[in-house]
Amino acid sequence: MYFVVKKIPVKAIVCTRWGPPEFLQLREVKTPEPGRDQVRIKIFATTVTASESLVRGQRFPRRYRLLIGLLFGYK
Repeated sequence: MYFVVKKIPVKAIVCTRWGPPEFLQLREVKTPEPGRDQVRIKIFATTVTASESLVRGQRFPRRYRLLIGLLFGYK
């Protein structure tokens, strides 16, 4: 079974560089095309938690910096 899907731009949060949440930008991007044996789902809403904001902004206790840096791949 096949469905016809309109090819309209979608809004996405784009990470322009590593850093605090201010580097996240709302942009219109090309609608992603699923590959063979893949599906595309529509997401109506999502969230960014406080812990994600802390990690993105590198605002966490000093004693965890090495561990966080190793886990997320930055210095």
